[in-house]
Amino acid sequence: MRAAAARAASAGKTAQRLRSLVTHHKPEVVASMLWPLVLMLTGLNVLSTWTPNLLMALGAGSAFALRSNTVMMAVGLAAALLGTFIVERVGRRTLLAVGGSVIAATMALLALLLAVVPMGPALMPVSLVLLCVNRVALTCTLQPLAATVPAEVQPLQVRSDTSSLTTGIRNGSSFLVTQFALPLLCAVEWGLFLIFAGCTAVGTVALFVLIPETRGLPLEEVHLAWANHWLWGRSQHMQQRKASSCIAPPAPAVDSSSAKQLAAQCDSKSCHVAVDVSGIQQGINYHEQANQQA
Repeated sequence: MRAAAARAASAGKTAQRLRSLVTHHKPEVVASMLWPLVLMLTGLNVLSTWTPNLLMALGAGSAFALRSNTVMMAVGLAAALLGTFIVERVGRRTLLAVGGSVIAATMALLALLLAVVPMGPALMPVSLVLLCVNRVALTCTLQPLAATVPAEVQPLQVRSDTSSLTTGIRNGSSFLVTQFALPLLCAVEWGLFLIFAGCTAVGTVALFVLIPETRGLPLEEVHLAWANHWLWGRSQHMQQRKASSCIAPPAPAVDSSSAKQLAAQCDSKSCHVAVDVSGIQQGINYHEQANQQA
């Protein structure tokens, strides 16, 4: 009986926590789900895992495919080092707009080339250049942003829940995209890159519209960015958060030692410092005793 009651109480607390998470922290939940989903729909894991297979399916030889994979890995490493320097020097929304546009454009151009030009070795150098540009854009923009922005917008009281949600969405979407990429390539050929381009464009627009700028904001003030957002700021919970942040904190109390020093240094007729009432009384008593002894 006790075990059943404990399980029922635990289930009730979990349901209440989830309800509170969805009701009071809806923007943070949306950001935690949308960022990893958009990142995986750009084809990041597909290009990282199946690059030799993709190039050989497009008509490249095995030696060229392996060398191209090595070149893309080196380009990705250099882009990752570059991304660590620019992610804090450029606004999040600016990086998102530039990176999403470049990724969608390279995928669309690759699909167009494969649709117009017959597959063969002559197409491989251009394909490799487009794939390298795509990798640089991914590694410098969306990939670091997908790790930075969800961590910035998650409040401390629900950080464990939203972080788990972000990890689950990223792993689940990565598994699905990786599993279905090669069958889609065999079925629609160049259409796979067109699908990635469309998903990247739609995801970039959604993130740009729904997620506010968080560059330079401390964690304690990120909720103000949500409260000032054109969509999320309309909710009642966001208005309450904004109103609560405008309340001035109470003045710190003055301890007895500070009150004694204040009474010794200030004249009782000219000193008008606003301190705690208990500190004032202690200071007055100490000053009177000092006058009597004098």
